[in-house]
Amino acid sequence: ADLDHLVARSSGGAVIREGSARVIEAEVRQGAVVSENPVTVRESFSANVIDGDIDVLFGERAPRNIEATTSTGDVTLDLPGAGPFLVTAIADTPYENPDVRVPQTSDPAEAQSVVVARTGSGSIVIEPAR
Repeated sequence: ADLDHLVARSSGGAVIREGSARVIEAEVRQGAVVSENPVTVRESFSANVIDGDIDVLFGERAPRNIEATTSTGDVTLDLPGAGPFLVTAIADTPYENPDVRVPQTSDPAEAQSVVVARTGSGSIVIEPAR
């Protein structure tokens, strides 16, 4: 189904999405935000997890704005398209350096998407969609 605005909240368990929407917002206390299949988001994707991973594969084109934050867990984002992407990736652990494998820019006007990924304890991988 093609939705305008999808808001998903869960206090326990996984939020698993497929399909398409203009805006997707996910909030999870304990669990994961995972897309088993590519998800199409036209404008904005936001995932906020307290204890769990974020692993999302975007289909067709990455949304203009992506924000993925987890307090305890890993963030993996698979971005389609040639980019470049304006990426801010912050891992608040001294032994984890974010692994950004997509073309980058510091110019918001030039960016295909603006991506903010943050984890308090875990790894960050931002890679081209397979």
